[in-house]
Amino acid sequence: MTNAVTYAGDHDVADVRARADTVSRRRRGAQATADILATVFFPADSADGMREVVSRYERLVVSTREPRLQAVQERLREELTALHIEVLERSGRGVERRRVQRLMAVEDGAALAAFTLPEGDPHRAVRDAVVDVIDSLAPPG
Repeated sequence: MTNAVTYAGDHDVADVRARADTVSRRRRGAQATADILATVFFPADSADGMREVVSRYERLVVSTREPRLQAVQERLREELTALHIEVLERSGRGVERRRVQRLMAVEDGAALAAFTLPEGDPHRAVRDAVVDVIDSLAPPG
């Protein structure tokens, strides 16, 4: 199981990294920053993108039940945190690790809530939640 979680997680992070690498350096307002974060971390352009996001949360849940997976999940979460920092810096945003972690918690909550709705759209839910908090958690720099 550890190998499967590691493989899926590394694939997820690589896909996120590929999208993050396309983000240009420029100042972005709240809406544009929320849009870019949702696009990079919660792709909505395909069924594969949705499966990637669902798999991310399945791995998170299973790691709480399997102690040997916790180290893998911690590493993957740290890599996603670093990618958030990178995207926010490219967007002209001030970055503090603890605030980025709070931002990620907002994203997580919005995405998980969207999964429970019949027509739930994690990408849109994350974008809409982030736009309301981005200026306080990652203020324009």
